[in-house]
Amino acid sequence: GNNGPPAEPGAATWRTWVLPSASAVRVPPPPKPGSAAAERDASELRRAVDARSSSTEATVRRWDRPPAVAPWLERAMQSVAQRPKDPPGSSRAYALVAVAMEDAAVAAMHWKERFKRDAPSEDPLVEAPSEPSYPSEYAAIAGAASRVLAYLFPERPAARLELDAKEAARSR
Repeated sequence: GNNGPPAEPGAATWRTWVLPSASAVRVPPPPKPGSAAAERDASELRRAVDARSSSTEATVRRWDRPPAVAPWLERAMQSVAQRPKDPPGSSRAYALVAVAMEDAAVAAMHWKERFKRDAPSEDPLVEAPSEPSYPSEYAAIAGAASRVLAYLFPERPAARLELDAKEAARSR
């Protein structure tokens, strides 16, 4: 159940930097409890839990280290380090990635508060926080960061960033 500490109390009301508001990114509602779509989701989750491997667990653990932004800031630092020294360009890259992740997290928290969907109880690998679970701020952060990194570093494989973002999202 949802018994862990909230990620950031009040984050749903924080001011966004680039998005006009936290509700500017539309998120579809989760399936209604008891609906066919909710039953499909629950069945898919049970299958995933039953098929869990040590490789799957390692993937979940890799993406589960707090804060959720750490892997993406590390990726930005690695990308900056592979270019000639450019303090203004480096600062710009870090700022753009950080702002994208902040806005994504605030938007996700806004929708979490609106939908108030509890985390599933199917043998979780990570402790569920006390706030609602949908949409995943990990997924939102990964999507935003991967796209900004692909924009900033076109010499890096964008497909790898997208795959990593999908893996991070699925890890939750």
